[in-house]
Amino acid sequence: MKLPDFFIRHSALFALAFLISGCATVDYVGETSAPTSHADMYFDAKDVPRPYKVMGQMTLEESEYADSQEMQADMKKEAMARGADAVLFTGLQKIQTGAVTNWQDTGKTKGKHKYDTGTSTTTIEQKKEMTGSLLKYTDVAPPQTPVPS
Repeated sequence: MKLPDFFIRHSALFALAFLISGCATVDYVGETSAPTSHADMYFDAKDVPRPYKVMGQMTLEESEYADSQEMQADMKKEAMARGADAVLFTGLQKIQTGAVTNWQDTGKTKGKHKYDTGTSTTTIEQKKEMTGSLLKYTDVAPPQTPVPS
């Protein structure tokens, strides 16, 4: 079976796109401290039960087909590595990163003159982006619940 010329000409691009698509990109700005062994997860600032300061802002970017739960787990791991006690998620969105248009020419000759006809296909390239604030608790220990006597 012979592969279409389009696939043969663009095989290196397909291979590169496949390799890149599985890699998460992390962008972080802020403070770091000693790694932590646990990080709490919050989706609203009013749910954070302890006083805290914002250490920094993180953006995790993945393929548009990435699983959001896996991205959340990756963000938590990255937060612990940077010394955060918690992650406050601030957003999840798909962003357009580019577009690729392919033209297939079926050039025909009519009499002495050649004219171009063909089809084009445009593919929109997107990424999934998750953002959050890394939090460091400012109290020494978690609040203690009184034990009934």
